[in-house]
Amino acid sequence: MRLLIISISIFLISGCVKVNVIQKKNGKIVDKTTYYPFSKQKDIKNWDGITPLHFAAINNDTYKIKKLLNQGADPFAGATDPVKNVKIIPLEMAYLLKNEEATKLLAKYMLQNNKNQLLSDRDKLIEIFALLYKKWPLYSLELSKRYNYPSITNHILKKLYYKSRYNGSSGCVQLVRDIVAKGYKHALEAVALNNTNCVKEAFKLDIEMLKNNFALSEEFVQRLEFVKLYKPYISLQDLNEITNLEKKLKNNIEKRNQAIKNIISEAFSSRSSRDIELRYFNQSNNRITYKMIIKGKSDGIIYANKDKDHYDIGTFNGKFHKSLIGGFYPGTNSLYTPYCGSLNGINSLQNALYKISKCSVYGHY
Repeated sequence: MRLLIISISIFLISGCVKVNVIQKKNGKIVDKTTYYPFSKQKDIKNWDGITPLHFAAINNDTYKIKKLLNQGADPFAGATDPVKNVKIIPLEMAYLLKNEEATKLLAKYMLQNNKNQLLSDRDKLIEIFALLYKKWPLYSLELSKRYNYPSITNHILKKLYYKSRYNGSSGCVQLVRDIVAKGYKHALEAVALNNTNCVKEAFKLDIEMLKNNFALSEEFVQRLEFVKLYKPYISLQDLNEITNLEKKLKNNIEKRNQAIKNIISEAFSSRSSRDIELRYFNQSNNRITYKMIIKGKSDGIIYANKDKDHYDIGTFNGKFHKSLIGGFYPGTNSLYTPYCGSLNGINSLQNALYKISKCSVYGHY
């Protein structure tokens, strides 16, 4: 007697549906395995109507969801609920299992790419927005406005305004602030259409909060980026508030980066610094000269020529260092050599000579 057993399993790592056909005859097992790529998976269903897209939704696997949808998988494919005997689409499975990423991804795809089908099936459209609104009301508003479902947008706005949190003028301001905190551009547009003053009030509170809580943190940078969503609805003077914060942030980041560079440079060069000594040699007119002592041995000279508002500095006759030229600018406390670049915070000629000596010997300040 011949026994045929067919089992279907999902291999999450390979991204394929694996179908094993096992035949038993006279105690012998014959195993035949077939792998289906994403382009074929979209057509596969088991006896309950479950598709690979269902499995991806169950596992909150957004990568596979995207791949399957791009290959034409049907987001409306229904799997039979054995308890209620109803059809469940992948979006509903993801929602029931509280898989937020999969739910939002599937909803966004369906509202964007299956609009005609949803408009002809009003119940399904309302059902999708109902489940989104229940857990993520602001996201449901963002999608309804972004993909142009005006009646749904108005209905969501009415429900939001009715909620105690967003009731009244102060509630409208809080609604706007919550929307901006999520980075929802289209939801903000939906509110601004009829409540521009509310948006302006929200901006004043948000920009004041940023000014009072300035910090070099990812959270601050992201919040400042989201505050830019206010730009179409505020005055030029208010725009300058954002610009000033951006400049302040940029300057502070540059200062921090320079401080880090200096710390790293000192950490790597502190040991080698002790190997360099400058000994005064002579001075004539506008030129001062020092001997360079490298690891206790005389190794050429370094000189500085005074020229109006800066010093031309050079080294030569070195066995253990490269001859180079540079400039020290006391007015800006800055130093420059083509070999090592620019350096700020140099407050004396001696310091400049010492830094250029290090550059010529070790290739860095």
